[in-house]
Amino acid sequence: MEKQEILNHYKFMVEFIGKSLGKDVEVNLYSLLKNKEGELIAKTLNCKESLGSSIPSLYLKIIKNYKNINGNMINKVPGKDKNGKLCRISTYFITEVTKKEIIGILNIKIDISEMVSAANYLNGILKSVTGGPERNLTKEYEEENLKITVEEYSEKMIDKMFSEIKKPNDALTTSEKIEIVKKLDEKGVFNLKGNIGELAKRFNTSEKTIYRYLKTEN
Repeated sequence: MEKQEILNHYKFMVEFIGKSLGKDVEVNLYSLLKNKEGELIAKTLNCKESLGSSIPSLYLKIIKNYKNINGNMINKVPGKDKNGKLCRISTYFITEVTKKEIIGILNIKIDISEMVSAANYLNGILKSVTGGPERNLTKEYEEENLKITVEEYSEKMIDKMFSEIKKPNDALTTSEKIEIVKKLDEKGVFNLKGNIGELAKRFNTSEKTIYRYLKTEN
């Protein structure tokens, strides 16, 4: 199959995903066949970019770090668009048959701003009822460095996970370790090379053990 044919195949996916997930989800498809800056060749109606435009800097940063990613995708990277709205971005790297050249990228951007506002409202009501501490989700998201590299993001996720553990690492049971590995995997941490080894060091175990945890069914 020719490179352009491969990209044409993904054009259908843009419309399908957009109609399936609704107004808060923006989907776009960029071709990298003509230049490294890309060319928008398909998009959902809520995407404000014009067809033919180059890849926005929000996505270029992710592509720049692709060489350090295991597999062909990265999920749920935090971001903020040019209108200041908080979002989560998942990117799929489309390659030719030989898997050596990236010929396009498929992006899914989910606007979470209204979700965060709703959560903050509910948390405020909860605080007034229970008198307990309130989590300000907007503040939490804004405190995340939304311009960090993919490497820094994954490291931040690992550090956050371990900061929430209430006992020493060497006191964790196997089931607790598996649960931690599963949660980090859901956040896409292991899409990045080196993080399996990093977690193995923190658990004082081998990388083979971490891979075994990943394959363990819940």
